[in-house]
Amino acid sequence: VEPAPLPGAGDIVITEILYDPHGPLAEDTAEWFEIYNRTENDLRLDGCRIADSANAEVLGRIDIPAGVRQVFGRSRDLLVNGGIPIDHVFNFALNNGGDTISLTCGPADAEVLIDSVTYDDGGDFPNAQRASIALDPGATDAVGNDDGANWCLGQAVYFAEDGLPDDDHRGSPGNPNPACPVPDVTVDWCRLQFPLDP
Repeated sequence: VEPAPLPGAGDIVITEILYDPHGPLAEDTAEWFEIYNRTENDLRLDGCRIADSANAEVLGRIDIPAGVRQVFGRSRDLLVNGGIPIDHVFNFALNNGGDTISLTCGPADAEVLIDSVTYDDGGDFPNAQRASIALDPGATDAVGNDDGANWCLGQAVYFAEDGLPDDDHRGSPGNPNPACPVPDVTVDWCRLQFPLDP
């Protein structure tokens, strides 16, 4: 049986990132990000590299079927990672103030950037604590996910403690992201004529 091919540029897209867990969830066990195979082909990531702005790791045998999302997390322990089934573990920290996550494949002298996301913390991208930043489904490609305007805060609660709603963590790890909410903006004649007035 022929092995599945490595992905080409844009075949796999980073679609969700939880970089700032709080409360009972610690950063060294509860950070995660999600990738999505947007093609109609099964792919493999053997020997590919995941990295942030300061660290890189070489991946072992990983198969990612067509149309499937997989979650990379800091820990597989459901008691400390927010109860998330993790597909693969990574060992570097995601910076709360902004960072770059990238996936590259191929030999060092012919490395191909599959996808990368450079997020900030409340500039172009949402300011996220206890919530993921989630890519709108309408922008699920390697160009659309470069634009912070296409990301919003995770919406579904995936971790909750009884009686402590402030510790809820939101996101949809391993599942399709819901559409980002459309801002409710009322525009009338006065606002059009005087857009800068409070």
